[in-house]
Amino acid sequence: GAAAHLLASSKIEVEADEAVAGAMRSVLGPISACFGLCIGFCEQTLERGNARDQPAKFDVLAEAAKLIASLAQLPCWTDEAPLDSGAYDPTNFLTDGRVTSAGRWATISVVSALLSTRDGEAVLRQSLRALGVIARHLAVGDADALLAHKAPERLAAILRAEPLDRNGSLRRQVQAHATQVLAHLVHPSGRQWRQVVELPVLAALTEPFSARSSAKDATEKSMAAGLEEQESLARRDIGNLEHRRELRNRVLSATAAALLERHEASGSMAAITRVCDSLSGLCETGAPSPRSGSWAQLPGIVSACLRVVVHSCRLKDPQSQACAQVVASHPNLVDAVSNLLACESMPGDGFSQGLTMLLVSSLVNHGALSPSQVHRCLGPVSTCIASTQDLRVSAAGTMALATALRVGRSQGDAMRPSAMGEAHDDSTRTTSWKLVVEEILRAVASSSSIAAFRRLLCFQSPQWSARVKAKRQRASGLGSPVPEPRARPGEDLGESRVEGNDFGGRTSGMLDEAMGLMTDAVLLHSAIANKVLSGRLWEPLCRQISHGGFGELSPKGLVSSFLLLRALLECAPPSSRPELVELMINEGVVWVASCLLHPPHIGELKRWPLESGGGGRGI
Repeated sequence: GAAAHLLASSKIEVEADEAVAGAMRSVLGPISACFGLCIGFCEQTLERGNARDQPAKFDVLAEAAKLIASLAQLPCWTDEAPLDSGAYDPTNFLTDGRVTSAGRWATISVVSALLSTRDGEAVLRQSLRALGVIARHLAVGDADALLAHKAPERLAAILRAEPLDRNGSLRRQVQAHATQVLAHLVHPSGRQWRQVVELPVLAALTEPFSARSSAKDATEKSMAAGLEEQESLARRDIGNLEHRRELRNRVLSATAAALLERHEASGSMAAITRVCDSLSGLCETGAPSPRSGSWAQLPGIVSACLRVVVHSCRLKDPQSQACAQVVASHPNLVDAVSNLLACESMPGDGFSQGLTMLLVSSLVNHGALSPSQVHRCLGPVSTCIASTQDLRVSAAGTMALATALRVGRSQGDAMRPSAMGEAHDDSTRTTSWKLVVEEILRAVASSSSIAAFRRLLCFQSPQWSARVKAKRQRASGLGSPVPEPRARPGEDLGESRVEGNDFGGRTSGMLDEAMGLMTDAVLLHSAIANKVLSGRLWEPLCRQISHGGFGELSPKGLVSSFLLLRALLECAPPSSRPELVELMINEGVVWVASCLLHPPHIGELKRWPLESGGGGRGI
């Protein structure tokens, strides 16, 4: 009890003071035995099922969950690399000041099981609090443990439960906390989820220096050894990337399946429907909706609902497809989207607006929205892109427009409009999709959208430039080695991107969809090229390509960028082409294009996932 009070009442920012952190670690050593006994007590109580017979034990279980939540906020739990110590030993919960891997697994097992405790509201609330803390500091191994102990299913069951008459408000608050835990699970953040492999363009930007160094200093034998070592490291990195993507797919697929599950006997609705109801209630203008209840009192609940809904629809599998259909059929979906994007008084910040854009993109990509629904969403999306100064929101908006344009072209027979706004005598659905395509082209051609594209193309990352410089100098062997810069908190860690870092397995760039959207628009309607050139987009476009998009251009984004350059050159007046070509050369586009064709980049591209623009097709 004293240990729980010490940990729960401490207001010290442990991570900000290494001396205090060291002192706390030394204190936690003796506490570890008590903590192991606490976990053991919970396990025995749950196995015997005798808490119902002795209601007093509910208070003890609640205090145990509270203790777990307190410990999970300390460096002994939040350190990046959990210590692997083999079998679980309840008397040796910590080693060298860190919770062992077996201890983390046992803790997650107990907390997940406590979520199923009945007739114990305090136990449920404290268990959710503990699981929320664990999810906020989620390690790679913790995700597997949460899946093994069916945490998504248990959380979805809480969301499915009908609010009680006597404690309806309390039950709604519990459901809101369950939604926040799910949001952390499907959208993890932190240094442990940073990108495990750089996008292939980095190899092209550093290749000439590596080749020059090899030609100057190395013998053929050392060159072969160096290439073999690089190949081994590259295979290991790609293996890590595939592992992270597979982990992401398992987490999102399990979450989507759990949210779709219904209990026909009790007549309960699917959890995904409950989340959509809460989201639409939170997004209503005016007074708080009765449907939202006490949800509106929780900070970040709008973005939490959006993260759960968005990530449950992101994959291309049957579960995500079914989730998209359920979400799209919600009667208040379009109104909620409009309110989130258009109403500045809403609790949605730029992050929530970006998530809303991703939701529209996912639903359109699954074919869950009708042409009329897509058309109603396009107006708020275009307005938000033009008005926002947040590049994350602009990039997410271009993804929504690009997806709608791609689907509209495929549904509308991919015809080239001879005149903007011209109608055609086809079926109602096909004509509607053609109108959607033309509406997108109008939006892209507007002056406000051109200005938004220019802001995106002017994106720069000093962190990326410093990383490229460090790799070049280290590869050249000239001068003193420059260490690679460490990312500052919140930079390049996934939380700075709307869609997150995809569990460290990100294979796309923030600028990919913007390049693709502009390319498709210019190819479909050549008059847009004149607006692009007159909008002074050529120079920032060339500079962006010459810097590899500052780490935000994947292979697909690079292909779109060069297609856009070519289309703009072909549409430009002959008299202005020499000036455009000269600027392209001076900015280094030709040099980068040649580097993309050299073995270092080709090798990275060959190993890159096929569905993300790699492999033989990517080459």
